Amino acid sequence: MKVLLFAPNASERMGGEAVLPLHYLREFEAMGLRVSLLTHARCRAELTSGPYARYDLHFIEDSPAEKAIWRSTKGLPSPVRSAGGIATGTLTDYRLGAAARRLAERSGCDLIHQVTPVSPRAPSFVTGTGLPLVIGPMNGNMSYPAGFEAGWGEGTGKVVGAARALSDGLNAAFPGKTNAARLLVANERTRRGLPAGIADAKVVTLVENGVDLSLWQAPEPLAETQRDLVFVGRLVKWKAVDILIDAVASVPEVRLRIVGDGAQRAALEAQTKSLGLSDRVLFEGFQPKERVRSMISDSRALVLPSVYECGGAVVLEAMACARPVVATDWGGPADYLEDGATGFLVAPSSPEGLRDGLAEAIRKLGDTERACAMGLAGRRRVEADFSWKAKAEFVRGVYEDVLAERSGVRPAA
Repeated sequence: MKVLLFAPNASERMGGEAVLPLHYLREFEAMGLRVSLLTHARCRAELTSGPYARYDLHFIEDSPAEKAIWRSTKGLPSPVRSAGGIATGTLTDYRLGAAARRLAERSGCDLIHQVTPVSPRAPSFVTGTGLPLVIGPMNGNMSYPAGFEAGWGEGTGKVVGAARALSDGLNAAFPGKTNAARLLVANERTRRGLPAGIADAKVVTLVENGVDLSLWQAPEPLAETQRDLVFVGRLVKWKAVDILIDAVASVPEVRLRIVGDGAQRAALEAQTKSLGLSDRVLFEGFQPKERVRSMISDSRALVLPSVYECGGAVVLEAMACARPVVATDWGGPADYLEDGATGFLVAPSSPEGLRDGLAEAIRKLGDTERACAMGLAGRRRVEADFSWKAKAEFVRGVYEDVLAERSGVRPAA
């Protein structure tokens, strides 16, 4: 079987959905599949100078139009930048679709897998190849909790709403998703965001994130002396790190390590200083994944207060390290965590309610025996349901079903 994977980004450094195609590339090659990867040239330096250099990699460059949109919206207010990002992303996806068609025809692929974008509403521009197309796993169709969009969405709600309305027309004009052989979705919320008219038999449920258990290994059990909390992620407004800092201010016995960088870092550092927390809230910047693993393992718990998190792979990574997780009961983390068993899910009833709920959950984790039991339960859950090897085997089974349908021969049970 020869498979072409493609995605607008394929990068460990970018994180988020950008890392998903690399997991499939690695696992499929280990299974013996012949696999190629097509992505944007912004990922070239990272991929060709690291462990992925030995794979069959292909890249597209920016077009003049993409460069012009980026230049014209850079530095403008957030809603305008958001609109520009959607425009350039759509144009990149269109050009990737055309490049995927050409590459698939030239290389003799059996099947095309569009790994990202994870948005169920984003159109797929792969049509007319004569090859089966698998898309996903997707995870999206998100909204902000009531009371959060204005302050933590930075005014992007109307832009996203307009883009979703536009996506209906684009999906009608470019029916890649409608004609796809399989659409993989993480949850019912995502399923509801798919274009209308897709047969239920084409839609398969599979959470998009997973864990490489060869890297994310459980360390020694949690010790009484391990009191630090850790946040890992981009420092952007919707991650709600400002609310987390306010919560930590009311729990004097803990220290918070913030791992990551982003546009909000200066504001968060200023908030920390104004609250007199500079000795208890530490900004660690971007760290390589091996260092992140060590920092999570050395902590009491991971806290992810995001109010617009479709996925949240770091939740699974912390669970793999046998550490409990405190997260907002909204979006992806709610698909992973069992409230009260592997951590705590905090309802985003209001900004103040989220702050107080985070603080309460952090206090509960002061009970080391309870925190340790939650961490071990999380590790068991990850091993059972979220290893990348198992997920790749599942997707390979989807490929086999699709190719069997195409040939008219069902695989043996």
